[in-house]
Amino acid sequence: GVRFPSSFETSPISKEAILEMLSNGLQEVINSNCLSQLLYQIDIPEEEYINQLNDPEFIPQISEIILRREAYKVYLRSIY
Repeated sequence: GVRFPSSFETSPISKEAILEMLSNGLQEVINSNCLSQLLYQIDIPEEEYINQLNDPEFIPQISEIILRREAYKVYLRSIY
C-alpha cells in the first residue's frame, strides 16, 4: 500500500526517502492490525520481527528489513 511518486521509475529516490515512505505506510498497516500478515507475504522471518518488537525504533528497523528483503528478491530475479 505504499504509494511512490509517478516519477519513481525515471528519477532516482534516495534510500532515506524510500524508508520514510515505507515507515509511513507501515504505520497505517500497524493501525489496521495487519502487520504480521504483511510480513508473512514479504517473507520476513517471524523471529526477526519478534526480535524488533521491543525496540523503540521498531518502525525504522522493520522498514530497513523490508527494504533489504525486497531488494534481495529483485537481485535474485535479475540473476535467475
